Amino acid sequence: MRESSEQHLVDHENRQESYQHAISWLIAWAAFALAALLGFSRLSYGLLLPALQLDLGSSFSVLGALATVNFAGYLLGTLVVPILLTRAQNRARLNLLALFATNLLMIVSASSFTIWQLSIWRLLIGFFSAIATILTLTLTLERIYPQERGLASGLMWMGAAFGLVFSGVIAPLIISGGLYGGWRLVWVVMGLAGIVAAIGFFVTIRSSMRMIPRYQQRQETAGKVPKQRTFWTRQRPLFLPQRLLGLTLAFFSFGAGYIIYFTFLIALLERQGVPSLDAGFVWAAIGIAGAISAVIWGRVLDRYPTGFILALPLALGVCGSLTVLTNVLAVESSGAALVGLSAFLGPPLIIAALLKQAVPDDDYAVNYSMLTTVFAIGQILGPLIGGMVIERLNLQAGIATSAVLFGIAALSACGYGLAQRKQ
Repeated sequence: MRESSEQHLVDHENRQESYQHAISWLIAWAAFALAALLGFSRLSYGLLLPALQLDLGSSFSVLGALATVNFAGYLLGTLVVPILLTRAQNRARLNLLALFATNLLMIVSASSFTIWQLSIWRLLIGFFSAIATILTLTLTLERIYPQERGLASGLMWMGAAFGLVFSGVIAPLIISGGLYGGWRLVWVVMGLAGIVAAIGFFVTIRSSMRMIPRYQQRQETAGKVPKQRTFWTRQRPLFLPQRLLGLTLAFFSFGAGYIIYFTFLIALLERQGVPSLDAGFVWAAIGIAGAISAVIWGRVLDRYPTGFILALPLALGVCGSLTVLTNVLAVESSGAALVGLSAFLGPPLIIAALLKQAVPDDDYAVNYSMLTTVFAIGQILGPLIGGMVIERLNLQAGIATSAVLFGIAALSACGYGLAQRKQ
């Protein structure tokens, strides 16, 4: 009996020592990696859209379709992750390869001279960035104390916001400097920065203490041997109304809504006569607002981990995105700041943490991969929907479509909150 108690104490201490605090170098490098994955490889496309249109000569509908190609690659990447997880013996090394490939392709894409060339690189960037995003979040959160994972998630996604700030400051300066094809240099700089992030995150993960597998093995063998579950059995809670369906639908609708807003906002501002440098500052302001909000939402989530908290930033996103209909620059800029404070990073960081709370640790990677797949489908449909509305009505109406999708996401989040109360 005494030996059993001592062994339990040792296991508990080993498990605690394997965790890290949210304020750590691990989180700092993870944030840098997400800056490259979200701020550089994905959202910088919307910022550079006017420059791409001028240099490559194409319509907004075609460039919107090109964004869809990127998200199609992202979707394929999310579908491949579960297969890779069953075969890869070293997830950290797999993540390094995915991060490195994403950022190397960013550099290569700067050499594109036709839409077809760029579409190939954007497809591959989407593919590898999906793998890297899922693995970066999974590898990091499993090493953080459970009670600090909301804050940790917020700090990581803050990195994505700073990526937006960086791109919003550097891109307009280069493009407005008169350099022909300045968008190419922007992507080269971003790709090089992303490679540094990939190496730094890998070194930090490799040196960090892994979660003690012996502890989990003792827990499993202490009673009956757990029944093996199929891949689809592990995914089923995501599609059950009484479990996680509300969370799944919220992520889908959010993916479609936010990408419409970020793909076409800068194009709207420049069409209204805003200089590219000033439009870049609006972009950077969204990033700064997102960085501030990431910590706030993370703290709130640690205290109130419910679907109703998820609904709040989505509802604020509805208000912010509707301001494009006013055709008043000051109001539109305020709306952009509100979107940055709410619907830019709040929903993804809250969803990642809520899922971590709702499913077993062993199921988190495959469940988050499936959830990200649904999110990617939303991102694919978003630019198509926005592009069609723009062609039939106007640019402002197309962007305002994001408000409808944010609203659907908010209602779905409330549905998940109600399901939590019944559990």
